[in-house]
Amino acid sequence: MMKRAMILLLLLWTIGLWSFICWDNDGALVAKSNNLSWDAGDLDDYDGFNITKLNVFLQNANCTITAKAWTGANAGTEILRQTLTAPVADAGIDQVVRDGETITLDGSGSYDPDDDVITYIWTAPAGITLNNPTAEMPTFTAPEVNNDIDYTFTLVVSDGDYTDSDQVVVTVQQDEPRNVDAIHLTNPAFIMLTWEAPGIGGETGEWMHYDNGMNDDGIGLTNGGSFAVAARWDAGDLDAYDGLQITKMTLFPRDAGSTYTLKAWTGANASNEVLSQPVTDLVMEAWNEVYYTTPFTIDSSDELWIGYAIDNQPAGGYPAGCDAGPAIAGYGDMISMSGGAWQALSALGLNYNWNIQAWVTGATRPLPRFAASEVPEVTDLFTLESNEIACGNLGPASSDTRDERSFLLGFYVFLDDVQYDEDLLDIDETSYIFMNMTGNHSYGVAAVYNDGMSDIESIGTDTDGNNVLPVVTVLTSVYPNPFNPETNISFELAGDGFVLIEVYNIKGQKIDTVLKQEMTIGAHTVIWNAEGQNSGIYFLRFEVDGKCDVKKVILLK
Repeated sequence: MMKRAMILLLLLWTIGLWSFICWDNDGALVAKSNNLSWDAGDLDDYDGFNITKLNVFLQNANCTITAKAWTGANAGTEILRQTLTAPVADAGIDQVVRDGETITLDGSGSYDPDDDVITYIWTAPAGITLNNPTAEMPTFTAPEVNNDIDYTFTLVVSDGDYTDSDQVVVTVQQDEPRNVDAIHLTNPAFIMLTWEAPGIGGETGEWMHYDNGMNDDGIGLTNGGSFAVAARWDAGDLDAYDGLQITKMTLFPRDAGSTYTLKAWTGANASNEVLSQPVTDLVMEAWNEVYYTTPFTIDSSDELWIGYAIDNQPAGGYPAGCDAGPAIAGYGDMISMSGGAWQALSALGLNYNWNIQAWVTGATRPLPRFAASEVPEVTDLFTLESNEIACGNLGPASSDTRDERSFLLGFYVFLDDVQYDEDLLDIDETSYIFMNMTGNHSYGVAAVYNDGMSDIESIGTDTDGNNVLPVVTVLTSVYPNPFNPETNISFELAGDGFVLIEVYNIKGQKIDTVLKQEMTIGAHTVIWNAEGQNSGIYFLRFEVDGKCDVKKVILLK
């Protein structure tokens, strides 16, 4: 039999009052004071048993608790010291998803510092049903929405004594085209299908960027240190956005040991810094969308640079996320070493664009993405050598698309729910003309994303007996396309009006005016002769009485 001795259990607290139960393997010793003591002989019935745990009731959560045990007179020998801590809830990172998808919430990052078993209780917002609210990773089906909507979920974890909570926001995006309509043109056998891109009616604006919207790798300095990365736009490139504000940006950090500061500059070689905003709560290996504390206004008469600075990068780190290329050389891949001169990353043999995107609030159409190009001449001296910077060969991160969201690639059109045209329409094309149609048909369109396609949104119409339908104003066709050197631009007018047809290159610069005059009601065709222009992509802008349409054409010589 063990030698009997006095045992004193004392619970120390910093804030609040406590009562507790001290358990052994065979029962419980109950007390209602802040400490318990037993004289030698008091515990004869428990002699030889082990005391295994302590139960406390916490009345104030803002405290630190330490359980202690001693033996001997006046608690002379301390035999136990153990801090009691609450579990930590982690509801996972925010998600951006498409409506109709099956979504998984992730509480697997929750833990208990004392290694106690924890339980999970998820609370969903109204209209959302979780398959198992007490699971670590429950699922639900994202509801159908007409605009982007944020849903906040709360996770509470408990170890039986203490609880902790955390929240996660799931943004559900509407993924189908909206306001689908079918219109008869002046030729009764021609049907024009029109639609609006998904998400119209939410936050109005456009992302401007050079990357392909997906992360493929990370880049860093071989020996660590500081550098800055940026995407740049020449004076005139942003004429369509002149006077609008840039309110936020996205980036893809891949090294937690580095520090990040959002930056924006204007002027040649980023000579004028207009924004510097440190960020400390970035999620690594994922897209981060960060609002600027001080939004700034675009002046298209000046160069604009958007990016971020990296400091304290450890050797072997690859903090700056990039796509798989090819680089839009001298625009999507600019880099500066420790505040020195800027140069194109592609000049160092790394043919990628930075994962940098800036949000232009109020923009109504995207900028055309440049084709890969030769590295432009830089007037300043280079300060970075190719052996100082390296690609991490990390491969795509698990969250390789921006904010884990789907990216719209374009549209497919359908006749009677069967794909009608195998070509993918660009994201800025929101109409399609079905020619030589007869009888009753269903005309439809679906949005195509990097990870799948939306449901088909359809509308039915009859081409028989439709000559009484009104004439509409529309850019009906550009043919041939691709072309060399001439193409026919056909359009129809619902009434007399002033018609303007202009041609822009891939940098958004106007290079020709095809038509600028008053025209009468009805069908018309004009010819654009591109003799003297280089092969490549061009955009025809058709405007009548303040309403416009844009078509992409390709000149092949």
